[in-house]
Amino acid sequence: MKLSILPHIFLLTCFAASLLEAQPFNPATAASATKPNPALLMAYLRPTDAVLEVGDMRLTWQEFQPLARRIMGQNQAGDPNIGIEQLQKTLQRIALRGLYLQEARSRGIELSEEEKKNQEANLAAGLQGNKQGLSKDEFIKQFSENESTLMTLNYADAQKVVKLGDEVFKDIDVSDNELKLMVAMEKSMQASFRKQNEARRKAVLELLQEPRARTDEGFAAIAREYSEGAEAGAGGKLDYKFLREDLAEVNQIKEFNVQLGETSGLLETDTAFRVMRVLEKIPAENPDEPERLIVAQWLFKKSEEKEDIDIPELRERLLLRKKQKAMEQFGESLQSKYPVKCPLFPEGLFKHLAKETQEEPSDNE
Repeated sequence: MKLSILPHIFLLTCFAASLLEAQPFNPATAASATKPNPALLMAYLRPTDAVLEVGDMRLTWQEFQPLARRIMGQNQAGDPNIGIEQLQKTLQRIALRGLYLQEARSRGIELSEEEKKNQEANLAAGLQGNKQGLSKDEFIKQFSENESTLMTLNYADAQKVVKLGDEVFKDIDVSDNELKLMVAMEKSMQASFRKQNEARRKAVLELLQEPRARTDEGFAAIAREYSEGAEAGAGGKLDYKFLREDLAEVNQIKEFNVQLGETSGLLETDTAFRVMRVLEKIPAENPDEPERLIVAQWLFKKSEEKEDIDIPELRERLLLRKKQKAMEQFGESLQSKYPVKCPLFPEGLFKHLAKETQEEPSDNE
């Protein structure tokens, strides 16, 4: 999705979870001394119990249960707090949907035919090149054809909410001082990235000089000790039979020519440093099929470096950040008008679980 179009469709995409994650905000809500576990509370909910109330809108456990079970089930094997955080963000997004919809209705917001066409033109432009491959019509089909609820908006109501957002955003802009500070921060960050990458590059090359890097056992030992990949605990071994062209593509090289029992040199892409070792060759089952390889790797993160700073892109990024913050503050103010109640998070649905995000620069800095 093109960044320059994002501000125009930001509110609309907030209600399509497949395109944009919720942005939680942080009202002054005191946490309780002992936090109840939402996963345990769910076990006691009856189908008709309200899991979320926003003003005069209500979401029952029967409506929300399939989504809640899926969220919690996806995180059973890992940290349970991840599932709880995702559950909270999902309910935040649903609550925001209700807050904005009720305010749009309260203001009597309606769209002219010209405004509807302009919104759809912005939407189509913003969807160009999106990773999901969604067209404008496919995006619109995600909205309900029935009356809007907390779980699903219909498209007409979504358009009203976008117009509401335009009213909230109309006076938001980026000053020259804000942009200058952002450019200075970006330059400093890029300089830091280059130093980090150079240090990591040097460290990986030093590991390659170790004799054990050229044996299966030694390579695996180094992977366990240093590699940052999820497969490090397995000695860097990847659970897949690769074609050579697959390995060339992932490493951004023309050909992957490492042979059985060999360790590659440093393989550097835009986002990673890798070293690979070929552990096995899998013969082709048919004469016209290529062989496949089982490999192990050392994987290290590489910070993205930019040759030049894109000033217009940087300005749009800062503008979007300011609009997101405006949405958070606006949503916070609406809670006094349309109270939000969620028994799964009685200490406050919009209380942050994550670390505070970095504030954007201001004119006073």
